[in-house]
Amino acid sequence: MTSQDERILTVLIFAMKGVAYPHIIVPYTFADQGKSDRPFAIAKPRAQPVEGAWGQLRRLYKAYSSWKETGIFPPDVDSLLDATYALFNTHVIRRVSRLLNQEEHYYERLLKRLNEAPIKAFGWHNYRQLFAVAHRQDSVLIYDMVAEHWFPESPKGLINEYQKNVTCLAWRPNASGVLAVGCQTGVILWRIFYAASNSPAIYPRTGMDVTSLVDPAQPGSHWATKLSFPGFGDVTTLSWSPDGLFLAVGSGTSSTILIWDVAAEAATPVAMGWCGTRELKWSPDGNYLLQADVGHTLRIWETRTWENTALNCAAAAHSLNWLRGSKMFVFAQEGQSRMHIRQMNREPPHLENMDVKVPTAKMSTYDFVPAGGSDGDMMTLAGPIKNIAVDPSGSRIVVSFEGDHRGSELVAVLEVERTALPYFRPLGYIRGPKWHPQTPRPQAPRSPFKEETLLTEEEEIERVMPGAPWPKAGEMVFSPTFGKGALLSVCWENGKIGFVPFLFKK
Repeated sequence: MTSQDERILTVLIFAMKGVAYPHIIVPYTFADQGKSDRPFAIAKPRAQPVEGAWGQLRRLYKAYSSWKETGIFPPDVDSLLDATYALFNTHVIRRVSRLLNQEEHYYERLLKRLNEAPIKAFGWHNYRQLFAVAHRQDSVLIYDMVAEHWFPESPKGLINEYQKNVTCLAWRPNASGVLAVGCQTGVILWRIFYAASNSPAIYPRTGMDVTSLVDPAQPGSHWATKLSFPGFGDVTTLSWSPDGLFLAVGSGTSSTILIWDVAAEAATPVAMGWCGTRELKWSPDGNYLLQADVGHTLRIWETRTWENTALNCAAAAHSLNWLRGSKMFVFAQEGQSRMHIRQMNREPPHLENMDVKVPTAKMSTYDFVPAGGSDGDMMTLAGPIKNIAVDPSGSRIVVSFEGDHRGSELVAVLEVERTALPYFRPLGYIRGPKWHPQTPRPQAPRSPFKEETLLTEEEEIERVMPGAPWPKAGEMVFSPTFGKGALLSVCWENGKIGFVPFLFKK
């Protein structure tokens, strides 16, 4: 298809009230990212680093002696208590956690897995048609769907010296351009300022006049703030409160979660248990915060009193998603094929909850031969759950699966019937694009074309036939701004960002 034909086809799609999506492939490596020349600030934590473990213990003993003699605490008691907590967390809790099993191993496995594909993390903006992508080389790029333009210009992106081993990102609600990026050193808070444009942009493929956020001629600027706390790092998960005032941060190597008051740049540590945090998820109404640790515990926090209740799971919980209404949430457990659903029974601050038995929530494994195929074309569908995503309306759920067998690259699509108890009806499967020999080297590890050596056309064809693996799904995120139904974005293993619209009947 020529570029002229593509433009005519896109105009026809818009005339029929359809939607056209850009073709985006993020490369496995960027040649030269350079260094950031943008302003950068470091937020002052509530507790400043002090002179080491013995110095902190001496200060604590002096404070206790002063209180015992005079009944008055020293003026720096808050800073002292925070420093003592950081000391206890670093030298006691974290070491005991390592001996008990899992934290270091989980964090190392997470970093290894994230580096196997070009895209580490993906996040839609809450109100605009744009998204952010965290690349495996720890740069963050923003793409405007209206202007079809990257900001900043690739390959540079949003980078700085503290943004290492990125694991997650999240846009701040009720803010135009604030993006939180979780990494090994803490949280990098990017504030992105866009230059105001008096004239609408021209949609590249249609010639239509539309208003875009990113103006290629006036790209604006960005400012970064580093949110750090003593003894806290190796961030693995972020979750904003629905009002955008607080940011919950979890670490894979610490049992503490931090609740950041972003405006005041002050963090409050909340600690319970011995294991690091795998995932956090704030409820849509803001009353609850879910915490899945790297062990077998799922904790429900009530966010007014910060009381909590713990659920003991058979395996590590992951893929936390609230269903519409903030009364039920769904999650998976490592190595299991069943989606687990729990319901909050009473209004907050009560934490009573119950397990909801849904027969259709089990994704049982079965073998399948495509129509017209033979036994050699057999694939295995479903199985242990890798990831779950729920669209904002609660009408669609998509599920990806573990494994490297044929069929593991498929993403299951389920319809959710809104009854007293949810009912999941299978609708089909989504498969991504094939590996392509023309993609620039190097490619992702599972690609049959990952080597630098050049092959003949016959050798290239032979390598992908018959059983070369298809790219598997990575991040799966629904857009919160799609008005015609649900829009799913899937980051495939080869760097392709796919868009799958679900159009609902009124």
